[in-house]
Amino acid sequence: MSTTANASSGEARMSPMIQQPHPGSQQMVTEDEIAKRAYELFMARGATHGNDVDDWLHAESELVRARLMRQPKAPDRITAA
Repeated sequence: MSTTANASSGEARMSPMIQQPHPGSQQMVTEDEIAKRAYELFMARGATHGNDVDDWLHAESELVRARLMRQPKAPDRITAA
């Protein structure tokens, strides 16, 4: 079996949003932020094991959505007729 085909568990759970953020955007979320939020979700569920991937993806989704909502919107363009 090739070692290049096997990704570490950390690499396997990272989404494209984490791996390659949009250049110049402020929407990048760090793995540490996701891990902290995922742990909070884990603890809120009573520290029951078996949902680590769900917790990670839920945390990532929350954080990315929050960043996008805080990002200032570009002004609307007015075109001459």
